[in-house]
Amino acid sequence: MAEYKLISADSHTNEVSATWEAVGRQYGDRAPQIVWNPSAEEHGPYLSIPEWETSLEGHNRESCAMEFVGMVIGGLGIGSVVGRTSAKAAEFRKSFRFEDWPGPWEPNARLKDMDRDGVEVDIIYASHLRHIYGLSAKDEPFFRAIAQSYNDWLMEYCSVSPKRLIGLPVLSILDVHGAVQDLTRYCKRGAKGFMIASSTPLGTSYGDRKFDPLWAAAQEADIPLSLHTTTGAWKRVKFHHPRVRTCIRGEGEIQTSLLEMIYGGVFDRFPRLKIVAAEWDIGWVAHMVGKFKDHDPKTGLELAPAEYFRRNIWFTFENDRAGVLTAQLYGADRFLWASDYPHGTTTWPDSKQIVERQFEGVSDEIKHKITRQNAIDLYKLEV
Repeated sequence: MAEYKLISADSHTNEVSATWEAVGRQYGDRAPQIVWNPSAEEHGPYLSIPEWETSLEGHNRESCAMEFVGMVIGGLGIGSVVGRTSAKAAEFRKSFRFEDWPGPWEPNARLKDMDRDGVEVDIIYASHLRHIYGLSAKDEPFFRAIAQSYNDWLMEYCSVSPKRLIGLPVLSILDVHGAVQDLTRYCKRGAKGFMIASSTPLGTSYGDRKFDPLWAAAQEADIPLSLHTTTGAWKRVKFHHPRVRTCIRGEGEIQTSLLEMIYGGVFDRFPRLKIVAAEWDIGWVAHMVGKFKDHDPKTGLELAPAEYFRRNIWFTFENDRAGVLTAQLYGADRFLWASDYPHGTTTWPDSKQIVERQFEGVSDEIKHKITRQNAIDLYKLEV
C-alpha cells in the first residue's frame, strides 16, 4: 500500500454520562442515564430512558459495553451480529469498565488509537443516539434536547484536535425549522456535516417540500447531510425470523430514502445538495445506478436518476470487497472507506491490512481516492 494515512469516513464516539448532563438538567429522570446491572441477566452498564421504545435490546435500555465490542472482536471484520452472541462478547459485558476503553469517549486516547491504526482523520457519528431517534415521533422537543446535549458534548470532544476529529452533530428532522437553527448554530462552531434520520415516518417522504428549508440551508452552507444505518429507521423492512434480519441489513431503507429525494425533485431544486449514505455497504450501488441510467421525461426530472447518484450522493463502507471491485465501473469518486471504530464491524486496529486485501487488483489511484481523497474533498479537510 502506498505510504499515506487513511481517513475513516464513518467512525463513532460512544456516549457516556457526561453526554447527557445538559438534557438531564432540563428533563430530570426522563433524560438518558447509565445504570449498572439492571437485572440478573443484564451485566455491566446500560443506557436507559423510560420512554425508549426503539432501543435495540428492549426494556427501554441497551448495553453500553456492546458499543465497544469491536475493540475486542473486531480487526478482522468479524461483524457485530456474530459478536453480540459470542461468548467473548458476553464475558466482555460482564467485566466492562469505561476507563479500560477510553478511546471512544476520551479524545486524546482516541488519537492514540487512530495513530495505531494508521488513520489520520475520523469522521465521527453517534452510537446510542441513532437508536434514540425514533423518540422524536413521540416527543420531538424531548428528542431535540437529547440531540443538542449530545451535540454540545461532541463539539467539545472534537475541539481537542479539530483537524483530525470531525464530529457530525445530529439534527431532528421532524422540526424542520429547529433543524435549520441547529445546523446554523453548529456550522458557526465549525461542524463540517450533520446526521439526519435514515428515513422519514410512514406517510411522509424526503421528497416532501416541507423539508426544503433543511436542504436549502445545507446547500447554502455547502456541507453534507448523512443518513446512517439504524438512525430513525422508520422505513426499515421488518422480518420475523432473526436469521433473515441477520442476513438482510436493510439496504431497502436507504434506497427508499434516496429515491424519495430523487423522484421528489429534491436534487433538481437543490442541485448542490450533498447526501451521504453511511454504513449501507456499496456492493449494490453500481447495479442500482445501472438500472436508472435512462432519462424518462414523464418523471418530470431534469436528469436520469443515475445522474443524481453521480452528482449528489456518497456512500461509506467498511469491509466490502465485492463493492470495491465495482468502483472501476462506478463509485471511484463517491465511495468512502470507513473503519467503523469501535463498533462490531470495525477494521481497527488492522485497517491497513484489511484495506490492502480489499483493494487487491484495484488501481492505486482509485484506492487513494476511496481511502483518503474523497473524504478530503467532501468535508474540505485540512490535512
